[in-house]
Amino acid sequence: MLTRFFIIILLTRSLEVCSQISINELMIDPSPTVSLPEYEYIELYNNSNDSVCLTNWILRGETTICIFPSTIIAPHAYVIVAPQSAQGYFDSYGACLYCSHFPALTNDGKLIELFDNKNHLIDFVSYENTWYESDFKQNGGWSLEKKDPDSRCSCAENWTASSNVLGGTPGKTNSTNETFNPQTFNITNIGKVTDSSCTVFFSGQMDSTSILNTQNYTIDHGIGNPFRCISNSPFYNEVTLIYSTLLHKGNIYRLTASSAIKNCGTVHLTENETVRFALSDSVYKNDIIINEILFDPLPESVDFVELYNRSSKIISLSDIYIANKDIKTNMIKEYAQICNQGLLLFPNEFIVLSKDSKKIQSQYKTAEVFSACDITSLPSFPDDEGIVCIITKQGSILDEFHYNSDMHNKLLSNKQGISLERINTEVSTSEPTNWHSASWDCGYATPGYKNSQSQNTMQSSQLLTISPYVFSPDNDGFDDAVSIAFLFPEEGYTASIRIFNLNGSLLKSIVANKPMSVSGTIFWDGTTDKGLLPAGMYIIECEAFNMKGKHLAYKTSCAIAY
Repeated sequence: MLTRFFIIILLTRSLEVCSQISINELMIDPSPTVSLPEYEYIELYNNSNDSVCLTNWILRGETTICIFPSTIIAPHAYVIVAPQSAQGYFDSYGACLYCSHFPALTNDGKLIELFDNKNHLIDFVSYENTWYESDFKQNGGWSLEKKDPDSRCSCAENWTASSNVLGGTPGKTNSTNETFNPQTFNITNIGKVTDSSCTVFFSGQMDSTSILNTQNYTIDHGIGNPFRCISNSPFYNEVTLIYSTLLHKGNIYRLTASSAIKNCGTVHLTENETVRFALSDSVYKNDIIINEILFDPLPESVDFVELYNRSSKIISLSDIYIANKDIKTNMIKEYAQICNQGLLLFPNEFIVLSKDSKKIQSQYKTAEVFSACDITSLPSFPDDEGIVCIITKQGSILDEFHYNSDMHNKLLSNKQGISLERINTEVSTSEPTNWHSASWDCGYATPGYKNSQSQNTMQSSQLLTISPYVFSPDNDGFDDAVSIAFLFPEEGYTASIRIFNLNGSLLKSIVANKPMSVSGTIFWDGTTDKGLLPAGMYIIECEAFNMKGKHLAYKTSCAIAY
């Protein structure tokens, strides 16, 4: 069973006819067969109105070259390419090419390229078996089909598992045949910055002509347009810009990318996009620190580590690694590069490291601009105790945190899915009292933004602040709820916030014995479990305590009017 595999065929715009020959279907794992011959195959499709001669075209793997014999593919027709051992088995399905050196679609992944007889690379797809989106079909016997054979886009969204009862559609129209045009894309990062170049990374496959046009990029500080653009053919999801004027350390530059840039479909940038970048600074201990860690995630979720740049430097993450240590020997066990794209971390910014940032975003509240790096080989962090550290390529430790589950709030009966947050960025990472469980009101984690338990500079002598005093929950869009801002003198308080009438009868429990942030705001819309309350005055009461034995109580009031 294949776990991952790459097939590449490049889009060349100088050959209008040849560029219409595309990879259209892949039989990755033919066993156990559904109804088709038990052999791998690659289907080519000619989506043009002209016949194309495939004689002496080359299908090349990492160590294998298959040269096509004399063959012509008719307009809007298919050719099935299969190994020589499958001779005759696919003849009844359509035109076939049998290769004695067919590049096997092996489990360990392989680059396969299709060249024409002039050595032009034609079209490409880089696939993973996760594109099946079906464990059943992923286990063998089903092909992957291109949804839109006329599209140059080779991303996951343009491929799916065959739904044909035979397990595939060699030699005929795919079972899923629909128009595909990716709608959104953006610049994800500018990295690998030197004094004369930088690399722009896009979120998907791009149109090669537009991203290689030097007039589509402008840098401020008098740098202007690059004199040369180099892209990563055949993927075209990044471009390196080379400048004749040198960049200087200390300047923050802004690159403006033109709306003329478009993706592999027909979608352009909606407007000129501006992204900042700079030459990075040297990084030393405690410039970048561990600020939050989730080591015991909920089922189907993942660990994460949040880093924070507490310095005034601009730090490149390309030469920084995340690691774990053996508790007994204190030696590094596992480590992984944070970002090989040279992602820049600016002062006072956060970045979240995990295996799957999309799962983090679906599980927790995140910042509107969520900065994250997905690290496939992220070191493991045990649920009970472990050591996480940030190191340089040379092995120097920038920060280190020895955590254990006992550092969580003692009142928590279930600690799964709750992160440990750093309280003060100026206090040592190794100080156990500088860490606390994330609060209930923030969703038990704060990936990518200020910690719920961080020291707050807000000045107030009141535990609760009410606004507005009089509110009207009539759904007219004006003062429909009362905001209840809370501020505790330190981290670690568990609180209850309740609503009473003037006779002292409990009407509503807004918060019931929940671990709270140092500060925050909750809202009450004037309702109880029995419905909307009538006009009148109501008491809001807060009681809170921490594990140090401190107890707080505060009452205030508000009024409902219609």
